[in-house]
Amino acid sequence: MQAATRIHTNESDTLLFGLYAILFIYHAFNRAKSYRGHHKYLPWHVLAGTTELTLYFCNFNCTILAVITCYIHSLTSLSLVKRLPNGYPPHTRPIYQGGAILRMGQILQAYTTQNPIDYYDAIVPLHSFIYARAIIGLLGTMGPSQSFAKNVNSRFVYAEAIFGGALIAVGHCTKPSAMVAFLLSIHAAGKVSTYAGRRAWEVKYVYSFISFLLCRFCGAFLSLFLFGRYSVYETLLMTVAPPDEVPPIGTLPMDKLGHHYARLGL
Repeated sequence: MQAATRIHTNESDTLLFGLYAILFIYHAFNRAKSYRGHHKYLPWHVLAGTTELTLYFCNFNCTILAVITCYIHSLTSLSLVKRLPNGYPPHTRPIYQGGAILRMGQILQAYTTQNPIDYYDAIVPLHSFIYARAIIGLLGTMGPSQSFAKNVNSRFVYAEAIFGGALIAVGHCTKPSAMVAFLLSIHAAGKVSTYAGRRAWEVKYVYSFISFLLCRFCGAFLSLFLFGRYSVYETLLMTVAPPDEVPPIGTLPMDKLGHHYARLGL
């Protein structure tokens, strides 16, 4: 593999490496415990993302290995968020899904052109993960109460952090059209999930068995497989996610720093 020329826009390697270092220390002190429940694809997701970043920051060109790891990371992301209850699901899930789909297309373009700019644009959306975690920490210690646990477990905090982190990361892309494409992909993923949920409800409660067989070929089940679904009958307007669905945040050892800082009331 040949070395490639790194591209920079308005992002900072110092900031990125600092945030990743903080995340590493956070997980080290927590002994790799996570709020995320066990999922068979999670180890592959983490390994693929780590490999992608390693290849890029070691200045390698966009090789077939980069394409494979990008697809593993993106496809496992679709699986991981398909039933994600965190945040406000009708908005939070499509943010992950839209970014994953765009990256799969962008990495193919980078591999075809071998242009460092295209490769850069395929990698920077990955940083939305670390930006989102930083925003969660900021919002969780900001208010409205002095309880870090109450603040950080609000649906609004997670939803705003995921969207904000994604906007920051995509904003570092070299093409202004990247932001437009990202927002449109979010909208499309959300519409597909809404359609899938409605069709699934109609098949279950309204249509006959013959209609059910016909609906199998209409694409609704493909969208269910890729995006998941949410029903208009779900209780999604709660400000705090149900504890039986989402493990409460703020209970790991390193979260004590957040609790102390939130109580300062600064």
